[in-house]
Amino acid sequence: TTVKLVKTTFSQLQQDRKINTVALRKIVNNVLDEIMDNSNVLLSVSDISTLDNVIFYHSVSVCTLSIMTAITLGYNDTRLKELGIGALLHDVGKSKIDPELVKRVGNLSEEEYKQLSKHPELGYAIIKDYGDLSLLSAHVAFQHHERWDGKGYPRQLAGTNIHEYARIVAAANAYDELMTDRPNRPAYQVNQAISLIKRMSGVYFDPRVIAAMISNIASYPLGSFLKLNTGEIAIVSHLNSETPQRPIIRIILDKTLRRVRESYEIDLSRMTTIIPVEVLSE
Repeated sequence: TTVKLVKTTFSQLQQDRKINTVALRKIVNNVLDEIMDNSNVLLSVSDISTLDNVIFYHSVSVCTLSIMTAITLGYNDTRLKELGIGALLHDVGKSKIDPELVKRVGNLSEEEYKQLSKHPELGYAIIKDYGDLSLLSAHVAFQHHERWDGKGYPRQLAGTNIHEYARIVAAANAYDELMTDRPNRPAYQVNQAISLIKRMSGVYFDPRVIAAMISNIASYPLGSFLKLNTGEIAIVSHLNSETPQRPIIRIILDKTLRRVRESYEIDLSRMTTIIPVEVLSE
């Protein structure tokens, strides 16, 4: 239902109709309620992106991860909602660009890239005209492609000159992009995406935001199969909220890849010498 509402909002804009701000608030409230009602969502956000990545799913994913990050940073209800609306609408400027161009990934001419790079300004212009939406939500659309080191666009803002809402959405946006299949590359595995985002911290992204965001992502979602440095194969049986990167696992195959007689659990947060080296498909 959340995705449907986002879809309607975008198609109304493409037809030069108004944003339904009441529906938007409802979406953000839904996302917030789901997060608050289910503390486990804080760990399995990686599941959200497995849906077809239409712009709408992407917007909802980015909104969810942004809100979770902001909760970790101690935001109050009002700020969470302003951020949530900004996150949902971060790409709204794309509704004013040729859809063929928006759909195409890579292989853009310089002129086409310039066109596409106008979406932050277009988004800002759309949102700021709504008196009942916070101007800070509009700044999320405007600034989500700025970089911590000042080499982003459209205004080359750096560090804390970029509004914190936009810094959060920039990080959530990049993570969700990595987790999505692209025509030119498959989606990254969660742990690969996390290590890449960590490397971009302090260059592209605010390190404090990255630390808060990563604390909400389970590197190895429940039920995933891991190959360990010991040669054994395990399945993730429980998540550790304190250490999302070190779950509790159940050993199912020994070093010779034979099924173990009696499977047993290991808490990776306590057994630091055991390291997952690869996530396996079923």
